[in-house]
Amino acid sequence: TGGMVCPRLPDGDVAPEAGTVAQCAAVEAVAECLGESDADLWLCNRVLRQTGLRVGSIAEMRADWVEKGARGYRLLVKSRKSGTSLYSVPLLPETAEAILARPGLTFGDDAVARERLVNTRHNAFLKGIIGDPQRGQQGAHRLRDTLAGGLYDLLGKEAAQRSLGHASDKTTLEHYARVPLMASDLMRAEFGAF
Repeated sequence: TGGMVCPRLPDGDVAPEAGTVAQCAAVEAVAECLGESDADLWLCNRVLRQTGLRVGSIAEMRADWVEKGARGYRLLVKSRKSGTSLYSVPLLPETAEAILARPGLTFGDDAVARERLVNTRHNAFLKGIIGDPQRGQQGAHRLRDTLAGGLYDLLGKEAAQRSLGHASDKTTLEHYARVPLMASDLMRAEFGAF
C-alpha cells in the first residue's frame, strides 16, 4: 500500500470526546464560509467531518480513492494506522464530486504542503472553534470522535466500527461507546452518506 502510517497516541492521552451540537454547527458554518477563499482547507474539513478519517489518511488521499457504485460514492481508505485493515467509507455526492474535480493528489502540490494543510492549518482552524484547553485541544481527532459517537447513536456499534476502520468491535467499544452524543439534525445530514 505504501501509505503514511499514523503514530499511536501516547498512553495517557486525552480520551475520545465528541464535539457538541453547537460546536458541530459552528465548524460547519465557518468551514462553509471558506468556499472559494481556501478550497483546500474547505475540502479537508468537509472530508474529515463527514468520514471520520485519521489525519494521516487524509494527508495521503487521492482522487482515485473515490469510487462510484450502485449505492453511491465510497472513499477507499488506502493509508491507515498500523494494524487497521483497508476499508471504505461512504461519501455524500457533493463531497465526492469536489474530490474528483481535483487531478491526482487531492490537497496541495507536494507532501510538505499536504502535511502543513492537514496537521497545522486545519488543526489550528479547528482548535479556534472546538478546541478545549482543559482537554488538550484535540483538533481534528474530535471530528473522528464526533462521527463515531453520532454513528454509534444513530446506527449502532457495527456502523461506528466499520466507519472507523476497526478490525474488531473491541476498540470501538473500548473507546467510542463511551462518547456520549445524541445526533442532531445537522449531524444526521453530515453523516447522511452512512
